[in-house]
Amino acid sequence: LTLGFCLIAACAADEPTRSALAADDECMYGSCELNALQLRSEALSSAEEAAGTQRSTSKLRMKSSYVGGNWSSDQQKFIYTEASHRDFLITWAGEGATMNVTSTEALKWAGPLTLLQVIQSCPSGSLAKTLAAARERGSFKLHLVGVGGGLEPMMEWDRFLLGPLSTRQLLVVEAFGLPKTPFLGMEVSLSFNEFEDSKHVPRQGPFSQGYKESFVYGQYDKVAEEVPDLVLAMNPGFAHYPQSWWKTLHHLQSNGVTVLSTGYGNSMKTVYEYIPSLVKLEEDDNRLQLPEARLKSTRTVEFFMSPGGATMLLEGKADVADYIDKEGRIAYSKSVFPDQNGNAIGPFVQLCQAANSTSLMDTAVSEVSGVCSDLNGTFFMGQEAGYSVKFSNKNVFQYCDHAPPHSNCDANGVVALLEPTGAAKPLTVVQQDSGVSGVNLEVPRSLFQETLRKALHCTLERRLDLVPCVEARLLDGPQSEYDNRVGMFENMESFFLHSVPKCAGGHPMWMPAETGME
Repeated sequence: LTLGFCLIAACAADEPTRSALAADDECMYGSCELNALQLRSEALSSAEEAAGTQRSTSKLRMKSSYVGGNWSSDQQKFIYTEASHRDFLITWAGEGATMNVTSTEALKWAGPLTLLQVIQSCPSGSLAKTLAAARERGSFKLHLVGVGGGLEPMMEWDRFLLGPLSTRQLLVVEAFGLPKTPFLGMEVSLSFNEFEDSKHVPRQGPFSQGYKESFVYGQYDKVAEEVPDLVLAMNPGFAHYPQSWWKTLHHLQSNGVTVLSTGYGNSMKTVYEYIPSLVKLEEDDNRLQLPEARLKSTRTVEFFMSPGGATMLLEGKADVADYIDKEGRIAYSKSVFPDQNGNAIGPFVQLCQAANSTSLMDTAVSEVSGVCSDLNGTFFMGQEAGYSVKFSNKNVFQYCDHAPPHSNCDANGVVALLEPTGAAKPLTVVQQDSGVSGVNLEVPRSLFQETLRKALHCTLERRLDLVPCVEARLLDGPQSEYDNRVGMFENMESFFLHSVPKCAGGHPMWMPAETGME
């Protein structure tokens, strides 16, 4: 997203604007006040305007483990593409505990802390039994599926699971009452499953004693060579890719594997942005704070969000306040995102609180009316593959997958625990290429249609008049070689991208205007 000014939060990301701002040395210090939105509008050619639809929809595909940036050469700092000279301070807030962390810390810690949080919350059920058996034999196997090379493999799993913890790591574990190095003294192996090899440089050791990791590439159900104790999927978007994820979930369910899944939730309310070379964070009893500064000005920044990981984009406005130091330079900016009503996040289930607790909702039999959020999508896809959601909640340990206020920080905002309790839809017996009859993991034919029908009304909420046409297109299935070539019936985004414009007379009326999108 392009911001209104190139103050500390906003030296714009498109090439024409970047070049213009680079000519003004003061921009590095946040004192230039060029209208980046106007610059971009003047620089866009008619060809670029015509390509706007594709750029907008490509943004929708940045799900799962995608993060907008890369790690520094020493792997000590995450550098956001839209904010290469800046960093962010966010607040994790849970029941009775808050802690400020940098965006880099959030990206390194979010996964293992989420696992520790669920372990703490679930002293009973399949996860507790799995962990007890692992401790008995002295080894634990964790598989992470659908990963991105720049995210999950860069997280400090060994330190939080086995130790030793750094001062800051110990502080966050104690602040939120999490188990301290619960696998200390055990053999812990992590397997990272990427659909394709991203060629990302793996995290540099040395690792904690007893820890090892490996990488597997391809669709999980085809390449997994062992049965893990637990599987973790971070922001997988199960319902966005129902056919491929159903195969993985069915494979895991048939092997009795518990699955821990996270997803997009409500955005963090407040994010601070600063330039590390100009601003030094202060530590008060190891609690990070920004230095005192004086308010200079306030502004409003437009951005697009997908509430709860839903397909549709909604336009929002963040209030940004810029603060200056004693020398009159921009010290940092404070972005306050609008409150969200949370209707794209529920339902929530709280189990596992005690050994005799009972579920507020038996998701094995309850009907999921829509998949307009990642959490609802997890409920639905879990049912389809023979799982029941036995625990779900908002997740404290969120991170920013793109630089705010270009985007709100809502990744890893919900968490759900899936237990293999029911029966998945039956497999289909097919004739294999070798001529030998066997069981092939074939997705139920109606799954794609059933999943997307549950997303129609939220995706098209601004053009409900298009629902009958789009639904008919969905039920008709692929009608041409073009439909197959573009993967129209392979995932949710591709279907809406190619079907809605035809029903809307050639325009993607289900999406907001392209202005402001990169």
